Parts: sequence; structure tokens; C-alpha cells
Amino acid sequence: MVKNDKFGDNGLRYVTFDDGICNDCIHVRDNGYECDAFPDGIPNEILTGEIDHHKPHPDDNGIQFEKNPNTVRGE
Repeated sequence: MVKNDKFGDNGLRYVTFDDGICNDCIHVRDNGYECDAFPDGIPNEILTGEIDHHKPHPDDNGIQFEKNPNTVRGE
């Protein structure tokens, strides 16, 4: 399920998902589709929650989900 749309500085539309955990992660960037683990873009299977990123992913640069203490949603 799509949570909201965001627009980047370059005018491209970015979509974030509320089924995954990325919105609650301390590593996610403001655009909602990149993070410290995936600087070139978070894989769709993690954005949608199909893959649990509490566990290592082959391309995550050794960085997994870490709860952002400033978010109000639960994990």
C-alpha cells in the first residue's frame, strides 16, 4: 500500500511504502527511496516488506534496519 508521494529536487516522483520498515529506519534519506545501506535506491522487495531487513541483505553494505527513535510507528 502506498503511503505518500514525495518529489525530489530534480522533479522526479518518489513513492514510499507503509508496508515496509524503511520509513521507521534511522538510515533512510529524506527522499524515502535511498538509505545508507542502499545509496543507489532501496530494493522494491525491502520497500514493500516482502524481505525483512532486520536480517542482512547481500547488497546492504553491512547495514540493516535500525529503529529511528523519532518515529511514532511501531516496527
